[in-house]
Amino acid sequence: MPTVRGRAGLARAVRRAARALGSRRTPARRLLLPAAAVALLAAAVRLAYVGDAAPTLYTWEQPGVRMAARYSEAASGLLRGDGLLYPRVWPDPHDTGLLSRPPGYPAFVAAVQRTLGGSYPDVLLTQAVVTSLLPVLMLFLVARVAGLRAGIAAGILAALSPPLAYHAAVMTPDALSALLAVAIVFLLWCGRRAGPRAQGAWLVAAGLVCGVTTWLRPNFLLLAPLLALATPAALGGGRRVRQWALALALAGVALVAPITLRNFRLFGAFVPVSANGGIVLWEGIADAGGERFGARRTDPNVAAEEAVRFSDSRYAKWWASPDGIARDRDRTRRSLEVIRANPLWYAASVARRAGEVIASGAQAPLLAAGAPRLEADAEVASHPALRVGTIIAPARPLLHAVQRLAAWPGALLRAAGLALLLVLAPRRALLLLLVPGYVLLVQSPMHFEPRFALPLEAFSPAFEAVALAFVLAAAAGAARRYWM
Repeated sequence: MPTVRGRAGLARAVRRAARALGSRRTPARRLLLPAAAVALLAAAVRLAYVGDAAPTLYTWEQPGVRMAARYSEAASGLLRGDGLLYPRVWPDPHDTGLLSRPPGYPAFVAAVQRTLGGSYPDVLLTQAVVTSLLPVLMLFLVARVAGLRAGIAAGILAALSPPLAYHAAVMTPDALSALLAVAIVFLLWCGRRAGPRAQGAWLVAAGLVCGVTTWLRPNFLLLAPLLALATPAALGGGRRVRQWALALALAGVALVAPITLRNFRLFGAFVPVSANGGIVLWEGIADAGGERFGARRTDPNVAAEEAVRFSDSRYAKWWASPDGIARDRDRTRRSLEVIRANPLWYAASVARRAGEVIASGAQAPLLAAGAPRLEADAEVASHPALRVGTIIAPARPLLHAVQRLAAWPGALLRAAGLALLLVLAPRRALLLLLVPGYVLLVQSPMHFEPRFALPLEAFSPAFEAVALAFVLAAAAGAARRYWM
C-alpha cells in the first residue's frame, strides 16, 4: 500500500501534469484567433494535397477512380431528377446497384455540381475547405478536455496530419466522415458541460450526426447504439443521462430508417443501409490468408469468382448487381462457415488486423516537397484549387519537413498522451476513445483499407498533443530552473 507521503507526492505530480497542459477554462473568444490560424493552415495543406492529386485525376492512377466515377454518376442522376432516396424509375428487383453505397456522398457531390461545377477538382476543393473545420473542432475539444496548450497543439497536428489531409483530396466520403466523428464527440462534450435542460438537446444532436455519418459510410450503423451504452460512463450522471443516451440512439436510428424503408419497398428485403457487409467480411477472410477457402481479396475478383460459381456471366461485371442482396448474404454465410470452422485462426487474424487499424495512418503519403507538373492544356490545369496550390508552393518544403519530423515519434506520443490522460482524467480519456474504440471494434474483423480508419486517425492528434504539451512544458520548466 502506498504511504501517505507517497500518495501526496503522486497527487502533486498529477497537479503539475495538469498545469502543464494549460487552462481548461480559457474563454471561447480567446480561442477564435488560434482557431482561424489553424483553419487556414488546414486549408492550405489540404489544397496542396489536391495539387498533388491533380495529375492523376480522370486517369486509372487516380485513387478510388471507380468509386469516384460511381459517385459522380449517382450525383448526376440526382441533378437529372432522381430523388435523394427513390430514383425516377424504380429499378428491377434484380438490379441492386442502388444498394452498393449509402446516398449521402452522392448528395454532397450533387450539391457541389449544382453550385460550383461538375469536375472532380470542384468536389475536392469543396471537400478540402469543409474538412478544414476538423482541426478547429479538435482545437476546441482538446482545449476543453485537456487544456489550452494541448488544444492548440492538437489543432496544429490535425491540420498537418498526412492521413487527414491526403484523404480530403480523394473523392470518397472518408474525410467527411472523420469530420463528423469529431463533431459527434464535441457534441457529447458540450452535453457533459450543459445543464439538465440543455443536455438532452446536445446528446440528441450527437445521435443525429451519427445518422448523417451513416448516410456517408455504412460502417457507422451501430455507432449510435454503442454510444448510448458507453456515454453514461463517459459523461457521468445517473438515470437522466441514461435516458438521454437512449434518445441519442433513437435519433441515430430514426435518421437511418428512411434508407432501410426505401430498401424494403424497392427490393422486398431488410437491408439497413447497403448490401456490402458480406463482401467486406469475405474479403477480410481472404486478406487473412483464407483464399484456400475460396475467398478473394478484391471486388473484381469476388465478382469474377461468383460468375463462375453461379454460372451467370452478368455477375462478373459488378459485385453489387444483379442479385446483390442474395449474393451478399451468400458471402456472409460462407464467411461465417469459415469462422466457425477455424475460430483460432480467425481470432489471430482479427488481432493482427487490429494492429493494422491502429497503425494505418503511417501509410498516408507526406505532402510532396515540390509542386506537381501539369501540362498547360490539362483539363484541370486552370482550376482555382490548383491556383491556390501554386500560391502556397513556396511553403511546401517546410510543410513536408514538419510532417516528416512529426511522423517518427507519432506512435510514442499517442501512447504517452493516452496514458497521461487516463491518469489525469479517466472519463475525459474515455470520451476521446469512444469513436476510435468503435472503429477498432468494427474494422478489425473485416476487410480493411486505411481510409476506413480515418475517423480513428482523426483523434490521434488529440493524444499526441497531450504528450507534446506536457513534454514542452516540462522542458521549459527545466530550462527556467537551470538558468535561474
